[in-house]
Amino acid sequence: MHRMPGPGPDHNATTAQHQVSSAECELFACWQGGSQTFRLAGEGSLVIGRGTESNVCVPHSSVSRKHAVLHMGSPVELEDLGSANGTRIDGSPVPAGARVPLLIGAVLEVGDVRAILRPAGRIAESPMEKVRETIQNIAPSDISVILTGETGVGKEVLAELIHTKSKRANGPFLRLNCAALAPTLLESELFGYERGAFTGANQAKEGLFESANGGTVLLDEIGELPLATQPKLLRVLESREVMRIGALRPRPVDVRFLSATHRDLEVMTVLGQFRQDLLFRLSGISVSIPPLRSRGAEIGELIATLFRDACARAEKPSLTLSRDALSLLLAYRWPGNIRELKNVLDRAALLAKERVDIEHIVFNRSTANADTPRADARPAASVDPLARTDVGPAVPVSPASSDNDPERERIVQALDQFGGNQTEAAKFLGITRRMLAHRLDKYDIKRPRKG
Repeated sequence: MHRMPGPGPDHNATTAQHQVSSAECELFACWQGGSQTFRLAGEGSLVIGRGTESNVCVPHSSVSRKHAVLHMGSPVELEDLGSANGTRIDGSPVPAGARVPLLIGAVLEVGDVRAILRPAGRIAESPMEKVRETIQNIAPSDISVILTGETGVGKEVLAELIHTKSKRANGPFLRLNCAALAPTLLESELFGYERGAFTGANQAKEGLFESANGGTVLLDEIGELPLATQPKLLRVLESREVMRIGALRPRPVDVRFLSATHRDLEVMTVLGQFRQDLLFRLSGISVSIPPLRSRGAEIGELIATLFRDACARAEKPSLTLSRDALSLLLAYRWPGNIRELKNVLDRAALLAKERVDIEHIVFNRSTANADTPRADARPAASVDPLARTDVGPAVPVSPASSDNDPERERIVQALDQFGGNQTEAAKFLGITRRMLAHRLDKYDIKRPRKG
């Protein structure tokens, strides 16, 4: 079974400075279908368990009614109560009845529930916390905002959040995909037209901008807006008026403009593909949304939330997520970001019967085989290690790997499972064939003969 790597021989020496008193601690726990933060008392002992009488109540079937005890002090100590599914700290089993120090930043496994001990309150502002704080500050105004980031990072969701927190929340929210409208129809759809403006215009029609009066317009994929249409959009932004096709006088519009793109508009302006003056108007404030692979602190919560939603859509509310499947999801680099995570969990919920395990986690070949750059630093002890990418099959490992390295073990198991077929083993591990060959050399694993 795939485990988190256990603490090395100098673990205590390197992490002792991260001990905190119990008065300063909280426990963040994540399980399939939910997550919760528990503020810890300053003294005494706290029982972790599924039973409602527990001080730290975790409603998951893998947790015993009285699973473990947190002994508050400096440092906090953890004791397993002879639980059915065991307790682990950073992958190392906690013997029943023994009291083991639980240091800040340590990953705690209680059955299939993963948790982290961290200082109370905010540890460090994550990239997404900065984005949300910016959105909170700019939402009440009418300033134009441009949201940038990779495909699937949630630009549309954040645009809607800006709208709902603005003074226009009771008005319409219009999503307009600039890449989806045919160029021949774009102007008539955006600005509207008067009766007789062209063949087939039997009656006047208001444009989309007019229909959103009093609300917010999201110009999604703004980088795909044709050059011929860009100066007309610029006039709307400058004058807050639209000129219907065939009209003699402009009509006022009261809308707030938000834009979203995965393209680098500044480069496009240099190449002459996007108007610089339009970019200035659109980007009153520019908000860059980080990719999911660099948003470690929230991946566990996202998995819990999206898995619950996936089970509901599949009409399988009792599905559970195995520890190995969760480890694989946490280790993957998610080149397709939140959209890919949602699709993977939807597929898993449909394929599984009672429990989602590794065989139900199917990554898209086009993304799983991409050598996507990852936020490659191991998280500091002050960052939520639920996002640790030093576990699982699809990520690099440190040079100090040994024969007992979890990744090496997983590669050997995969090769055994597929009879030495390296192509199938690579697919199963979620890495490219070339990456597998590199790891075989790195771990000094004898390559299976072709047969």
